[in-house]
Amino acid sequence: MKKSIFGFLAALGLVFALPTVIAANSLEIKGGVGSVHAAKDKIGFDAGVAYGINMDRYFAVVPEVNFNWIKFENCVANCGGSGGPLVTQSMASYNYYTLPLLINGRFLIPMGSDDTPTVQPYVTVGIGYAWTFAQVDVPGVAQVNDSMAGFMYQGMLGAAFNLGMLTEGSGSATNLIIEAGYRGGQVEKNTTTKADMSGYVIRVGASFNL
Repeated sequence: MKKSIFGFLAALGLVFALPTVIAANSLEIKGGVGSVHAAKDKIGFDAGVAYGINMDRYFAVVPEVNFNWIKFENCVANCGGSGGPLVTQSMASYNYYTLPLLINGRFLIPMGSDDTPTVQPYVTVGIGYAWTFAQVDVPGVAQVNDSMAGFMYQGMLGAAFNLGMLTEGSGSATNLIIEAGYRGGQVEKNTTTKADMSGYVIRVGASFNL
């Protein structure tokens, strides 16, 4: 497992070491919502920061750091409701904080001959590694803190709207972006502590050409 982590971090370092003079690169900041299967598919906060390294007009390598926070409750005792009217359910409060680190390949869909299209659709696929920090609080009983890790993958459909083309008819360095897709993977600490962090993601934000 440690070799896999070191290999992924080494690959990420090579990506950042690529020459940045190939084309204009971009910084992306985005936020939205994401669901998590381990949280009964409830929705939480999801955000990301990415750096797009444009290899040519139609392809970019995009390292990305994401953050997902989701809070939910789950019954841990007397859940069947058959213990009589004086027996109440015991509910636990969960907080999952997940930090996925991904390397993406982004395919820019050709939009005619425009050097700066008003709308640039794209498809993003990526793999990486994630760390989840879990906090479980059972009122009056105990509070447990734990951490898990595992490989992640994602697929996204998105579009970038050039702000200059929308407002003035000339290209600018700022784009509004919207994307939606699926991020999957399981984190674990050992064979008995596992959590499925798969779920859908919807985010909006901005990208800035550098």
